[in-house]
Amino acid sequence: IDQGVDVICANVDSPKVAIETAERRGVMSVGYHTDQSSLAPKGFLTGSEWNWAKGGEFALAHMAGTEYPNLYRGGFAQEMVRISPFGAAVPEDVRAEILAAREGFLDGSLLLYNGPLADNKGNTVVEAGTGINNDDNDFKLSVKWLVEGALGETGLE
Repeated sequence: IDQGVDVICANVDSPKVAIETAERRGVMSVGYHTDQSSLAPKGFLTGSEWNWAKGGEFALAHMAGTEYPNLYRGGFAQEMVRISPFGAAVPEDVRAEILAAREGFLDGSLLLYNGPLADNKGNTVVEAGTGINNDDNDFKLSVKWLVEGALGETGLE
């Protein structure tokens, strides 16, 4: 916040402190894992929530001794993630755009990775005219780069 960020997102298992600190300091925030809108009534925008119940299917298969995937991932279409309630600071037109994007992920008309896409070192990661299927977990697990325009490094190269 002291460096001038506009929005804080804490991709951690307990983001409560980050959300409350952002609110106290007058910075917007987005949540992660669960609905944290009550922690920041003025500055909370929205967030992503995991539907932990979907993991139960994985656990039940394991307990029954039946096959289950080594990696269990999914998004809106698999009902594994949802959008947190919108905060008061999010205008109606922006809410509509976000919900339309969600529908695009649901029906497959919107791809998360759609070329041309470059990393922040100038390397092409998705060629022009191509897209990566939203269910392509192999590609998602290979993302160890920041998108063009982002500052910093992942440390994962």
